[in-house]
Amino acid sequence: MCGKAQRFKARRAKRHIGRNCFMDIRLVIATNARALRLARGLTQAQVAHRLGVDPAHGSALEKGQRNPTALSLWQIAQALEATVGDLVAERASE
Repeated sequence: MCGKAQRFKARRAKRHIGRNCFMDIRLVIATNARALRLARGLTQAQVAHRLGVDPAHGSALEKGQRNPTALSLWQIAQALEATVGDLVAERASE
């Protein structure tokens, strides 16, 4: 997903509480995990193999349908040769 579709997903993910606006952390992780995976030239199947999980699990993570634990975040970061901070960092929306 790129460009217009990604911006739409990011806008849809925003939640408003009073004057505060924040991104759903599951979608932040999903967006960052996908970007890191693609930047490293890995497929979802390769990442799933590194994690020892079914490829459907990795796909669900990249769709923001999973709520990973702290341990899972660390394992995902290791599989993507990144840090947990890279996975949870909110990027400025376009």
